[in-house]
Amino acid sequence: MLEFETFSLGLELFLWGVLLFFVVLLILYILFQYLNYTNSRYGAVSGNHFWKTIRDEGYKGEYLTFRVLEKLKGNNKLLTNVYIPKADGTTTEIDLLMINKAGFYVFESKNYSGWIFGDEKSKNWNQTLKTGKKSQFLSPVYQNKGHINALRKLLGQTGNIFYSYIVFSERCELKKVSVITPDIFVVKRDMLIYDLRKDIGKRTVVLTDDQVNAFYEILQKHSLADAKTKELHIQNIVDKNNKKSGTSVVPVFVEPVIWETTHSEDKLFAEEIWTIEKKSTEKESIKSECSLEDTPIYKGLKQYRFKTCKAEGVQAYCIFNNAQMLAIIAARPSSLEDLKKIPGFGDVKCQKYGDKILEIVRSM
Repeated sequence: MLEFETFSLGLELFLWGVLLFFVVLLILYILFQYLNYTNSRYGAVSGNHFWKTIRDEGYKGEYLTFRVLEKLKGNNKLLTNVYIPKADGTTTEIDLLMINKAGFYVFESKNYSGWIFGDEKSKNWNQTLKTGKKSQFLSPVYQNKGHINALRKLLGQTGNIFYSYIVFSERCELKKVSVITPDIFVVKRDMLIYDLRKDIGKRTVVLTDDQVNAFYEILQKHSLADAKTKELHIQNIVDKNNKKSGTSVVPVFVEPVIWETTHSEDKLFAEEIWTIEKKSTEKESIKSECSLEDTPIYKGLKQYRFKTCKAEGVQAYCIFNNAQMLAIIAARPSSLEDLKKIPGFGDVKCQKYGDKILEIVRSM
């Protein structure tokens, strides 16, 4: 009897020891993750705290990709979750964006596992998990194409200086993926740094350090979006999908969570959305915000830019790009000194175009 009790006590101590060992391992693992997180600028750039980053598969994928990009040398400006306005008044969200002298690198992060099938001509790609479960998700090539088109229009930039990178997790296998268009790359995260260094190395310099910094300042204003911007972005996705499915749903606001395929491994959209009441006054204000292109000042600045670029034989963005035009409308400068505060407007540009721009602003 004594031997049995001794054996039971020993077994109990052993089990407690094993449990304590795994608890210590877990604490050390979390501590290691936290130290890596604090050594990265991801938290400051994205606004996502540590627990939110490591508990959400989508954010974790973005964070791991961000850490890879931080290893690149040179003047590389990184932004996450950039909400770019589109012509119809809605927004498109860029997961990760890097600006350097070679141009704009737009990353679509897919933190998926399993087998991945797709080609650039298909609007839907397929995922097959080890369990045999199959699901579809919107083509990341198609997604990034929309992101780049909106970004190109916002910045008023032409030319092949936008590069699309689709980054998948190391946990997946790109079983059958076909993309042949130049400047579109589908890679796994463990090969990203190698492919980027190789790609950047063969590119010509198209932006100066000052231009890189100026574009960063412009786009930084579209990052770290407030709750209202995120709510509207999500609502537009809801409305778009309701329209496609032919259903009619009363418009609702949703909680400020990112509701895209990036932040879900096995599902196209989040399953739980909390709705709150939307007031009719808010609806009217949203309509007014979406009609910026109809305002006199917008039309006046755009018409002046068109006439001037034709007269000088230069591209429109050489006068001022779309982002600078929006900044003028928002700031309503009253003097050349005020105009110089807008990124891209130096002494030369203000001397050439400043007086006319101020005249348009005052008349509107």
